[in-house]
Amino acid sequence: MATNNTPDTTSQAATEPLITGLHHINLTVPHGTLDQAKSFYAATLGLTPRPVPAAQTHELAWFDIGASGQQVHVSLPKHDRDAVAPDASRHPCFRAGSPDALLALQERVHAHFLRGGPDAPAAADAPGVQATINYCRKDLEPPLPPVVFGRGPANPPIQTPKQDYPVLITDVTGNESDFNLQTQGIEFVRHESKLKDEQFDDEDLVKQVYYREILDLTRQVLEQNPKFPEKPSLHILQHLRRNSPDKFPTGPVHGCHVDQHPAAVEGFARRWLGDATADGLLRSHARWQIINAWRPIREVRRDPLAVTDARSVPDGDILKVRLVYPDHEIDILEVKAPMDPDKRPHRWYFKDRMGPGDVVFFTQFDSTPRADVPKRVPHTAFRDPRVDEGTAEARSSIEVRVAVFYGSE
Repeated sequence: MATNNTPDTTSQAATEPLITGLHHINLTVPHGTLDQAKSFYAATLGLTPRPVPAAQTHELAWFDIGASGQQVHVSLPKHDRDAVAPDASRHPCFRAGSPDALLALQERVHAHFLRGGPDAPAAADAPGVQATINYCRKDLEPPLPPVVFGRGPANPPIQTPKQDYPVLITDVTGNESDFNLQTQGIEFVRHESKLKDEQFDDEDLVKQVYYREILDLTRQVLEQNPKFPEKPSLHILQHLRRNSPDKFPTGPVHGCHVDQHPAAVEGFARRWLGDATADGLLRSHARWQIINAWRPIREVRRDPLAVTDARSVPDGDILKVRLVYPDHEIDILEVKAPMDPDKRPHRWYFKDRMGPGDVVFFTQFDSTPRADVPKRVPHTAFRDPRVDEGTAEARSSIEVRVAVFYGSE
């Protein structure tokens, strides 16, 4: 990183400091978010807390950044203001005036200081695709009417009003290791299945062979994330095959969503595990998750899957929608386009030309109350403008939903 000790005061808010002799970062957080900030640095980034000198009465937490003595100092403001314009000096100062601003601020501190500075290679600098995401309209407010399926061709379901919005979707290829279930709620791994092509259409074979493969792979992924509790109990809930260009429910879903509303997950688990099994697991475990494992059956060109960094989608952009089927009902989450996409964009990612040896895991639910844990990853298929849909093969994929139960938080 290059030294720059003469900040441009005319454009401080838009300028990132370039620092070589960094000693510490001053981070001022809004009242009521101190625990969230401390949890972010201690739990999410794994920084080591250090004692705060008694003389520093306004500073409430210190953390070591690395082995060279650099530190993060967290304090409460003398007055709230929503500004994140650091000076380019040995002690850059960051302020956040709201919990939402704190989320964006922490991401900047993480990206520009804790991961090697603005010149370090990162997924944010990787190639991307300018495409559109099918979001709920920004003006929608709850409660929303249910979406009813199964009433025949003469009465197709009336979907939640949606609109395509332009976004940048970053290609993670070469930067897969920058993502994990503990931080963004997404993780890309390599794994070869014993099943090939049409074998995935054999329900019995999928349940006998592929379920075991996914259980083993999920366990490996969780064990490599050291902040997850040890020895989880894993259970397959269901799997979905998508292998047609646009026919619901076997075609790709074009619409930003999360598969289950938090209030619906227990009923979802009961439906697939049975009441007795679900009751026993829920009573005997302190925490549980639903994690999806998505794999293409053939290389993806048309309708690739895009996933968000869970931290970039605030709760205010989430809507509850009830889906009514002939045999059951379930509440899901749909997502409104960000109100200010320039300042607070949703961060979207995909892996270009994913093949049968690629699997992406993403969280759909986590029961933990901890604020630093990603609890839901909105996702969707999208139309890649570089691809001729008239000649490209329809996407073929399998998605397995895994319930993960932990004995502790």
